[in-house]
Amino acid sequence: MKRLWIFISAATIALSAAAPIQAQDRATTLKKVEQTGTFTVGTRAASI
Repeated sequence: MKRLWIFISAATIALSAAAPIQAQDRATTLKKVEQTGTFTVGTRAASI
């Protein structure tokens, strides 16, 4: 049982560490806002 918890903990840490890699580059986003003068706030349907 202890090995299961260790495995689950390790998997959770590994997956949460990989999440920031998917984030969009901030410089690109800020350049777009600067050029257009607007920004869009939204969500993905799958994230709700």
